[in-house]
Amino acid sequence: RLGSPVSARWLIELRLDAEIAKDGQDKAYLTDGVANLHHWPMAGSRGPGLAAYESYIEENGPLFRDFFSVLSKKESYPVLFHCSAGKDRTGILTALLLDLMGTPRDLIYDDYLHSMRITPKLKVDRAWMDAVFRAVDGKGGIEPFLRTCGVTDQQMASVRSNLAK
Repeated sequence: RLGSPVSARWLIELRLDAEIAKDGQDKAYLTDGVANLHHWPMAGSRGPGLAAYESYIEENGPLFRDFFSVLSKKESYPVLFHCSAGKDRTGILTALLLDLMGTPRDLIYDDYLHSMRITPKLKVDRAWMDAVFRAVDGKGGIEPFLRTCGVTDQQMASVRSNLAK
């Protein structure tokens, strides 16, 4: 319910400093009582749209490693992560997580494209998410992709175990 306290143990803020300066800090109802508030700006160096997605996926390996490290620990849950609109940076992390969990890609795409259905002014393009999965598949799938980011097999197993319940 909007305005009620969030019971997250971890909050991961993906917005850049300039976005926070423009739009403001997270509301107190998101942060009050959250033990682990982390600002992990997820940046891309190349423009909007497809170029942004390509750079997000190429340039944020350490962030992906840290994200999956958090998710591998039972004591981290519940975890809240967000950016500005929740479709680009949050969408990429969600797609990687869902792929690791074995979610069919058609369902991941549908979830991603749902952003546009519920908020028609948001620009969402299937080709942008295609870039994410091209990068993943170019490494041999989600597990080899995450390994190149520094995520261990044990962490991947723990994430699956933590979320399968």
